[in-house]
Amino acid sequence: MLSALRHHGRGGYTSNWTTEERFEREILADQESPVLRSFKDLQSYLDGFDDLQRASAVRYLTPFLDIVRSDKADATITMTALQSLNKFLLYGFISDRSPGAAQAINDLAHTLPRCRRYTDAVLMILLDVIDLCVQNTAGRLISGDNMYNLFQVCFGFCQDQRQSYPKLLQQSAGSTLAHIIIRLYSRLGELIHEEADAPVPYSSTVPRPNEGPKNNAPVLKPYGSNCLYRLIQFLVSHANPRPNTTTKRGERGGRRSSSSSSSSSSFSSSSSSSSTADGRVLRRLQILALGMLNTVLETAGEHLGLHGGIIELIQGNLCKYLLQSSQTDDPILLSLVLRTIFNMVRGEITGVCLYVATTGDL
Repeated sequence: MLSALRHHGRGGYTSNWTTEERFEREILADQESPVLRSFKDLQSYLDGFDDLQRASAVRYLTPFLDIVRSDKADATITMTALQSLNKFLLYGFISDRSPGAAQAINDLAHTLPRCRRYTDAVLMILLDVIDLCVQNTAGRLISGDNMYNLFQVCFGFCQDQRQSYPKLLQQSAGSTLAHIIIRLYSRLGELIHEEADAPVPYSSTVPRPNEGPKNNAPVLKPYGSNCLYRLIQFLVSHANPRPNTTTKRGERGGRRSSSSSSSSSSFSSSSSSSSTADGRVLRRLQILALGMLNTVLETAGEHLGLHGGIIELIQGNLCKYLLQSSQTDDPILLSLVLRTIFNMVRGEITGVCLYVATTGDL
């Protein structure tokens, strides 16, 4: 990390390190870059430990997280900081048994969506770190809001309405998104039973068991079944084949009078082009959302029936959207619709779906 700061520093970010002045005279502590000073302090702190797993995870993650959030660090420095975080997670230095694990993993989960340098290389490493963060044993301590934000970041890369990301990056984001879903929804039954058996819910200001208070700082409540409900709700909303915006655009185009043949033809052409583009975006969103919903259904299975809100959402809006989408001529979309219905039948969550199918209540 220090080598990257030395060779790739920009402007005043690491100016006292990158200039040749440091070879001619000693740079006083109060004249050093705060970033470099933080890493020197971290080195002094870690010198007192033979085993890094005994050191405070919050303490040694902080300088790296500051760089990831910084708008002064260039892509190379940001990528190096992310690679360091990747190694901390990959090699097991951070776990649910690490000192300050809950705060450290939430600091990490809070920072990753706020990465300031979105180059393709940085984003590939960012996706790896997000994946490892959720898969880590400390990942169960991530708060609901932070977990939702991580999910949103990956979904945004997959969605990519402007098509500004390479195909490989979108596929990597899709794999990371699927890994997050499998990790979270494989715990759905466990989470529901834990919440039902807990006499008093964890308070957002009370440390978790086996963790002492740390300077009276509040500890975020770990994600629970309600977070998983929010994620399904988000996916179902993107499975809607008939959003209001598309209908309104078509209605405005149809009501426009033709004062002149040339202007009418021009408007009709632009309206048709816009409608076609919107249709492609909508199709990609539906395919993405239905694909991830299938992963949810295959992972959680019958445990989805233990959460009243989730079962109501699936049997209501999702069934309605599936029936509407079943009229499509797109073979890929139709296959996803049929696969979703099959997984719902297999999971025994089809009561309202059958009712909607028989009444035609669309």
